[in-house]
Amino acid sequence: MRLVGGAVAMVAAAGVLAGCGSGSSSAVDPSAGQSTAGSSSPSASQTTSGSTASDLPACGEVWQAGAKLPHNYRGCVQGTNETRADRLGCSSGQRMVRFDNHWYAVLGGRIHHSRDLVHDEQYLHSVRVCRG
Repeated sequence: MRLVGGAVAMVAAAGVLAGCGSGSSSAVDPSAGQSTAGSSSPSASQTTSGSTASDLPACGEVWQAGAKLPHNYRGCVQGTNETRADRLGCSSGQRMVRFDNHWYAVLGGRIHHSRDLVHDEQYLHSVRVCRG
């Protein structure tokens, strides 16, 4: 993984874990866009699908601020690309998932949106809490 991808992964993990252990999470900027269409760079875990059909849901259906990330989330499809779950393990045993440098959540927890996970203090705090 490139150095930039590693930094993005660490930053993404922080925000998702903000809710670790408490079952609650703080609000994310509600004015932030919720669409992933036309987003900047794809996730480092993104791969091109060789098939025409996928059992994964559309990314835009899953990654919506305030929605719950399914416990069984494995990834999603954006256009013709399948993006596998970018997971970060927490010391509590929970898993934080990041998507497209703008989205993060603990499996089964509330989805948060950020303009840029690398610079999002809430996300960074969540990663620190996650890593314990």
